[in-house]
Amino acid sequence: MNLLRPHGLPLHSVVEEYLAARARLDGESLLSAAKEYARRHRHSDKPVQEVVDELLATKKRDGLSLRYIQSLRGHLKNGFAQAFHTNIGSVTASVIEEWLAGLSIGPRARNNIRMSIVTLFQYARAHGYLPKDQRTEAEHVARAKDRGGKIEILRPQELDRLLKKAKPEATLYLALGAFTGLRSAELVRLEWQDVNFERGHIIVGKEKSKTATRRLVPIQPNLMQWLAPYRGRTGRIFASEHAADRTIAFAKKHVKWPSNALRHSYATYRLAITHDAARVALEMGNSPTMLFTNYRELVDEHDTKAWFAIAPKRSKKIVPFAAA
Repeated sequence: MNLLRPHGLPLHSVVEEYLAARARLDGESLLSAAKEYARRHRHSDKPVQEVVDELLATKKRDGLSLRYIQSLRGHLKNGFAQAFHTNIGSVTASVIEEWLAGLSIGPRARNNIRMSIVTLFQYARAHGYLPKDQRTEAEHVARAKDRGGKIEILRPQELDRLLKKAKPEATLYLALGAFTGLRSAELVRLEWQDVNFERGHIIVGKEKSKTATRRLVPIQPNLMQWLAPYRGRTGRIFASEHAADRTIAFAKKHVKWPSNALRHSYATYRLAITHDAARVALEMGNSPTMLFTNYRELVDEHDTKAWFAIAPKRSKKIVPFAAA
C-alpha cells in the first residue's frame, strides 16, 4: 500500500487489473509482457510533423522528382500533419480512415493520400520511430474502391479550332500536350534543350517526370511543324507553371474541356494508330494495362488520322513567344 500511495491507486483496483491482465496472457509473466510492449513503443513519441519534415528532406536529398515531393508535401505537411498534432505512434488505422472519409474527395484522390501516409509510416518504421517487426497502422487502412471515371477526349475539329484561335503561348502548350501526351507538370518544366530536333524526340528527365524515371517521347511529324519556328531556342519553354492554367482557361471559353483533355486525347489516338499499349505506355510513363483498359477502341481510324494531321496552316504564320 505504501508503494501504491504515490500513484494514487487503491490496492483492490491494482489486484483486479493484475488478474485481468494475467487472464489474457496465457500464463506469460505480466512483467515480460510489459517489457515487450515498452520495446515496441519506446520510439513512438516522435511528433507527426517532425517525421513529415524529415521525410520531405530525405526525398529531396535523394533527388526524387519535384512533382513527387510537391505531392507528398500537399498530402502530408499541408494535410495530415495539420490534422494530427500528436505522436506518430499514437495514430491508429481507425482514426486515419475516419479522417480520410471526411475529406471531400473522390476515391482516386483518397487512395493517393493514403499512399503518401503509408510512405510516411514506413519511413518512421525504417528510422526506429515505430516498431520494425510489424506492419504500420497506415498499412491497415483499406483502399477506397476506385472504379475510375469516364474517359473524355477532344475531337480533331475541336483541337484545330483552338489552335486557330490561340495566342503563341497557348498554341505551343496545346500542340505539345496534344501530340506528346506529357502531363501538365512535365510540360511546364520542359526546356528547349530537352527537344532533340535532329533525332526527333523529347527527353523527359527523371527530375521532370512524375514517376522520377527518364523517358523519350517521339516528336510526331505534325508536331515538328509546330515546333519548327522555335528551333535554336534555349532556356525554359514556358516562363511559369501558370502557362497551363492560362491555356486551359482559354480553351474552356471555346470548347467543352474534359478533365486531363490533352493527355487523354493523345493516349486514345496514339494507341488507336499504333495498336501497341506497351509502346504508348513507355512514351507516356504509364502502365500498359491501364492504357489498354481505358483507351482501347474509343475512336475510329478517320479521327485518328485527322488528329495527327493537324498542322499549322500556311496562311497562318506562327509567331514564337519569349518564355522569359
